[in-house]
Amino acid sequence: MCCKEKSLTTRGQDVFNILSAYLEKWNLSWNSFVGICTDGAPCMVSSIKGFVSLVQRKNPNVVQTHCFLHREVLVSKTITEVLKQVVEIVNFIKTRPLKSRLFEKICADMDSQHKRSILHTKTRWLSREKVRCRVHELHKELHAFFKTEKHGRLCEYLQCEFWLSRLEYLAEIYAHLNSLNTSMQGREENILTSSDKLVAFKKKVAISKNRAKDGNFEMFPFVRDSCIKKMSPIVFQHLTTLGSKIQLLFPITED
Repeated sequence: MCCKEKSLTTRGQDVFNILSAYLEKWNLSWNSFVGICTDGAPCMVSSIKGFVSLVQRKNPNVVQTHCFLHREVLVSKTITEVLKQVVEIVNFIKTRPLKSRLFEKICADMDSQHKRSILHTKTRWLSREKVRCRVHELHKELHAFFKTEKHGRLCEYLQCEFWLSRLEYLAEIYAHLNSLNTSMQGREENILTSSDKLVAFKKKVAISKNRAKDGNFEMFPFVRDSCIKKMSPIVFQHLTTLGSKIQLLFPITED
């Protein structure tokens, strides 16, 4: 009903003023509001000047909720050292036009399937898996590039089988998270079907965690066999953390 662009500041008061003007135009009242769903940004939920607080001064009965899909994105933010290193590798190239052109030339000379990496941004929720997959697919080209640049530390990452195995695991787990996220969107989707999918995913994480502890990596087929023994405790710990975050953000009963 109301889609407005904010040209300057993005304070809670600005959002409140824009919506107040819209309600006044159509002779509507804040007392008609039942609930507000946000992504938890400070300008929306701050206790003093946040948009929700301003609305609740007009109507104390308004219920605040956190966006269901955004909570799933928060679940995926189990940061690992490999993730930081992947971002460093990508940013070294993507933030420098000359480096980007040199890397494209190396890819062309090596007859690569891809000619450039993908830039990772926090606002593009589904970009994580694609960024990691692209880095894995281009790891030989990236190694050649950083060898030319005499960047020893990044070269060591890209020729280390253990590091590549961790990268492969991350790409696969984020693929599962992205699949969950997209499955909870669409016209026919509702809170009941999304809850069922989350309960199923929680069970899948628990099963995968127990199997990884025993060295069973059937659910992550791209992880290298030579590194499974070293990967087992890392995957077990990561899936334990992931399961805890799911339980914290989605305390859904399985009844």
